[in-house]
Amino acid sequence: MQEPTHAAGHTLGLVITRNDTEIADLYVGGMVSDHALVLFSLKVKKSMTSTQWVTSRAWRRLSHEDFASDLADSHLCCNLSEHADATVDDLIDLYRCMMTELLNKHCPVVKVRRRVKVRRQLSGSAQERQSGRNEGSGGPILQLTGVVGPQS
Repeated sequence: MQEPTHAAGHTLGLVITRNDTEIADLYVGGMVSDHALVLFSLKVKKSMTSTQWVTSRAWRRLSHEDFASDLADSHLCCNLSEHADATVDDLIDLYRCMMTELLNKHCPVVKVRRRVKVRRQLSGSAQERQSGRNEGSGGPILQLTGVVGPQS
């Protein structure tokens, strides 16, 4: 803002946006009490959503009791004397293999489709922005109007 928003000549109004949001038509209106009314429009790029396939596990479906029971019965927890001469690398491999086997049994790997928000930068000429479309990205620009004034 280039002009005062308070009767004492101070600038108390503030509009904070993301760097890809354009502020347009900023106007400091008349005084309402000792504060001025600030009018503005925001040109915000609508987030585009995309989907992608990811590998995940259905952790919410894991039965802790069944998993703990199978873990207690596994080579990791039974007959520990069998592993007395094992090297650290052998124990790590045993741990990795047993945990993978148990997880695959109780919480198998699944492929799921997830929505991913993609924000695109504003680009193109001022004329494209005014028309409400940005040909560089193909997506609409949403125009929001805001008012900043004294709190009730």
